[in-house]
Amino acid sequence: MTTTSSPAPTNELEQRLAYLRNHNQTLENEQHHLNIFKQQIDQEIERVIKNNASYCYLTMDDIDRFEVIMAAQQEALVVVNAPYDTDIEVHQAKNTTPTKKKSNNTTTKCLIRVPENSTKSLRLISLKHKDNDHSNH
Repeated sequence: MTTTSSPAPTNELEQRLAYLRNHNQTLENEQHHLNIFKQQIDQEIERVIKNNASYCYLTMDDIDRFEVIMAAQQEALVVVNAPYDTDIEVHQAKNTTPTKKKSNNTTTKCLIRVPENSTKSLRLISLKHKDNDHSNH
């Protein structure tokens, strides 16, 4: 039994294959450019952290300043870089002058970057302290 294929469907398939190969190459080029850009961002973050290592800790004063910045509707970013499941503690410094509690509600935008290959779940824990509530939710 012999099968004959007409030139029209074969030509159409060849054109489709050529289009898909071209599109695949375009996507691979875009991925390559994005990987280079991501690498540049990672290097810049590493450089900034290295140049500011002496400031790479967070105090209650920093959080107070952050709240003031947010109340003034200025942009601010707090980055905590730690291995997964690291406990991060914030200790209240003893002040000689009492801090005035703000009545204005502020909204904080949180941007979280996790490793691509992470299979662990992400836990968000509020930094707000409730005097009467010491249980985990």
